[in-house]
Amino acid sequence: MAGTGTQFEVEDRSYEKKVEEEDRYLSERFFGTFWRDLLLPDGIDSEKLEASFKDGVATIRVPVPEEVLPKAHKVEVKAIAD
Repeated sequence: MAGTGTQFEVEDRSYEKKVEEEDRYLSERFFGTFWRDLLLPDGIDSEKLEASFKDGVATIRVPVPEEVLPKAHKVEVKAIAD
């Protein structure tokens, strides 16, 4: 990634998880803060970023501008006669 892009920060604080079933009981707690700083490449519209955090997994969706995507090229394949 380029070093001159936009900085994006993800942060969450704590969670608590409880599972109660017939044969087991699970209780898990985490209290604290975590964060990640990401440097996005130039050309990314930071207003269109989407981030979510579920079940301990952070998901960040970064839309890629059309001009950055590779161009598709059609290649004609000819059959060779035996």
